Amino acid sequence: MRGKYIGLALQGGGSYAAFTAGVLKALLNKRRNFLPPKSLHSISGTSGGALNAMLLGQALHSGEGTPTRHVHRLWQINRLESHLRARFQALQLVPDEVIAALVGVSRELMSANPQLASALMDNSHQKQVAMELIDAMVRDATDGLPQDLEEDLLPDRPPYVTVAATEVRRATAHYFTSNRTMIQKFRDFEIASHNDVIRPLSLRSVYASMAHPTAFNAVEIGEGIYWDGYYTCNPPFVYLFREGCDEVVLVRLVQQRREDVPTSSAGTRDRIEEIVQNSTINMEIQAYLAMRELVTSNRSFREGAELKLALRRFDASAIYHEIRLLKPGQLADEGYPLSRFVDKLLRMGRKAITDRQGFIAAYEQAAKGLQVVTEIDFETETVHSRVIDIDRLLFSEGAKETAIAEFTRPTPRVLRYLRRLRDLFR
Repeated sequence: MRGKYIGLALQGGGSYAAFTAGVLKALLNKRRNFLPPKSLHSISGTSGGALNAMLLGQALHSGEGTPTRHVHRLWQINRLESHLRARFQALQLVPDEVIAALVGVSRELMSANPQLASALMDNSHQKQVAMELIDAMVRDATDGLPQDLEEDLLPDRPPYVTVAATEVRRATAHYFTSNRTMIQKFRDFEIASHNDVIRPLSLRSVYASMAHPTAFNAVEIGEGIYWDGYYTCNPPFVYLFREGCDEVVLVRLVQQRREDVPTSSAGTRDRIEEIVQNSTINMEIQAYLAMRELVTSNRSFREGAELKLALRRFDASAIYHEIRLLKPGQLADEGYPLSRFVDKLLRMGRKAITDRQGFIAAYEQAAKGLQVVTEIDFETETVHSRVIDIDRLLFSEGAKETAIAEFTRPTPRVLRYLRRLRDLFR
């Protein structure tokens, strides 16, 4: 990749995060050398994306020869059939296909009996067991993790890892990062006097990022009580530019567009969840576009054009790309990592990058500064990429020509952006 400081933003999505594992394996393939590990400056993630981000960071900092080894190991361990065999002796010799069929029957029964499903999900002990299972899988996937869940997790150097969790009582996103400089910068901002919005990264914070309230108990860290981060920040995106990245790859797992409007209760609940999850990343992308327009359309108004972020000034050449998984299924699929399902997602993640119509092929043909969006359909496994000139979306042809020229004073629209973004991006 062309950027000097590359960032990865990994969205959460339960078992669908196996797709991200496939994407990472193809992106960081050493023989291909498309994304050298030394160019990776920052990794952010939420929920399942937080697990992938932490394990990738752990491998890179430990000098692991294969950067994605720990991530790949997690998704070899995280198979529902294996979990059920470990818990029920009677299933030891039962093939994967039969266990998958039994799980399907169980899901149908739960769907037909919402009261039973609610009773099972409201069991605090079961939720605690689920979190202990996650911790055991993570420790099996990598060595060297601290026994103390509160201990700082990674060293204070690139690649930095940042995860997000939702503080339940304040309904705000809190960040947990290995970047000590960013922690100090945030605490210098006025907003920090109201909310302790950024803390050091720990294993407990990674588990807080994925603590969906229907599957896990809330996680306490200091005075904060946390649920899954995808309600408020899925994943940290603008933060990566503030941290110094000049090129970001966003792996998007949550379905953004659906042609049909749901009419059933279950379908409506699923779509509401998708809308909530998409709204957080879409607002961050709008903030990025506002910053880009602010700088590009007003080059000579130096106080506005040189938009100062935490660790660098925002440059209009800073670009982001998207790799999207288009999926039809129910949100409940996120909680069922069956082997065939996980294997398919791993394969599709790799294909989205390496296919003739995939991300690498489109990126290598695109000019510097243009955005690449790659999509792969879950059912057909068809890959499609397109190259987008973001500036053409922000400006008409005439406005774009004017934007390149030097202004003597800011436009009213730029002034409005300045007021909105002053506190967040000064």
